[in-house]
Amino acid sequence: MRNLDGNVNFDVKAQKSFHAVLGLDYNFKAFKDRPFKFTTEWYYKNMWDLVPYEYDNVRIRYFGKNNAKGYAYGAEFRLYGDIVKDAESWISLGLMKTSEDVLDDQILIKSKVNGADSTTLYPGFIPRPTDSRVSFGLYFSDYLPRNKNFKLFLSGLYSTGLPFGPPDQNRYGDTLRIPSYKRVDVGFMTLLLDGERKDRPRYSYFRNIKSMWLSLEVFNLLGIQNTISYLWIQDQSSSRVYAVPNRLTNRLLNLKLVTRF
Repeated sequence: MRNLDGNVNFDVKAQKSFHAVLGLDYNFKAFKDRPFKFTTEWYYKNMWDLVPYEYDNVRIRYFGKNNAKGYAYGAEFRLYGDIVKDAESWISLGLMKTSEDVLDDQILIKSKVNGADSTTLYPGFIPRPTDSRVSFGLYFSDYLPRNKNFKLFLSGLYSTGLPFGPPDQNRYGDTLRIPSYKRVDVGFMTLLLDGERKDRPRYSYFRNIKSMWLSLEVFNLLGIQNTISYLWIQDQSSSRVYAVPNRLTNRLLNLKLVTRF
C-alpha cells in the first residue's frame, strides 16, 4: 500500500475487528390481521490496525500504515408489512457512532506559556469518514383497488451529514460536517405481460416470458441539492482556502422495462 507521499509500505497489516451483535425479530398482525414484522439489531465493533484515510474531493487517499484504532456502535430498527393488502411497505431508523484515534497524530502549538516555546496536543478520538449518526428511511407501495397490475411506490431517505475537512494529511481537522442528505422518490409501474394468465395464447410470441413490467421513476422528486463532497480552492492573494460544494443531480427521470424469463 502506498502512503500519501507515494512510498510503498511492504509491512502493512490486515485491518482487524471484533464484532458483537444482538438481534430481535417480532412477528405480529395488525390492520385487519395483515402480517407485520419488526426487526432490530444492536451492535458494537472494536477495530485496530486501521489504515486511516481522508477524502480529497471524491478521491479516497489512504495514509498507508496501520497507525489507528477505532470503534463503532449503534442500533437499527425496521418495521415492515402490508399497510395495503398484498403491497409491502416499511420504515427504518438507524443510529450509529464511529470514531478512530490516529496514534501518531499530534498538534504542535507555539506559545510562551510557563516558559515553554510550544505545546503538543493529542486530538484523541475523532469521527471516522463514515460517521453518519442518524439514518431514516421509508417505503410505501400501493395499487389501484380494482387492478393490481397498476402500482405506485413512494420512498424517502434522510441521513445526517458525514465528516469532512481539508486534504492536508491531518486527520484531526476532518471534523466539519456535510449538510444532511434528503431525498424523495416516486415510481409508477404497470404489468404489460403476465405469464400466469390462463387465457394466454399457447403459441404466443412471448410464451417464454414470465412477466414484463414497465416503470417510470422520478428520483429526487423535490429537486433537493444534496452535497456529496467539497472541492478545496486556494486564494493566491490571501492564501485562504475555500470549500466549494459538489452537489448531486437535482431530479432524474428513469424509464425501465423489466422482463423475467
